[in-house]
Amino acid sequence: MKGFGAAQKPRPTAPQKQATENQEKQFELVLSQGKLALFDEEFMPHAAKLLETSPTPVDGMAKIGAAIGTQLYMSAFKSGNLIEPIVLIEAGRKLMDDVGEFANASGVTVSPDDVENAFYMAADMTRANLVSMGAFNQDDIEDEAMEVDGLYDADEMAALEKRVADARGMQARGMREMAK
Repeated sequence: MKGFGAAQKPRPTAPQKQATENQEKQFELVLSQGKLALFDEEFMPHAAKLLETSPTPVDGMAKIGAAIGTQLYMSAFKSGNLIEPIVLIEAGRKLMDDVGEFANASGVTVSPDDVENAFYMAADMTRANLVSMGAFNQDDIEDEAMEVDGLYDADEMAALEKRVADARGMQARGMREMAK
């Protein structure tokens, strides 16, 4: 979606939608609040612990991203200010870069692919959290999926689905390793 974050890569084969002014404002607010949450002096030790104790660095980063995304969405939800799912996704994508930098600064080496896989896992975790908390229902999820589907052509959507499946497989392998 055009307009979300300056460093976003263009997708020449997918139709581009222009972010609305409200979405841009929400994006900036969610991203800034997410960074404040990540670098909060009370949260940083918790985040470092998640990186240390998770089966893989990707899993740890995903848990950090999901914790922040869930907290931000629920705060807005409880106050009657809904964050559009596409805004939460795009801000989460950008925030995950900061989570990756935090991981590297914490001594956990992660690659750009690790950060991307963590983003997809965090999105899945956040959605599951919001459903279990009653903030999302099946209609919301279907609407969100349709909006995301509209951003990608068939090949890009297949690649995206593969990335999510690969990230889940990586998480499962890490959990099996921890169980040994």
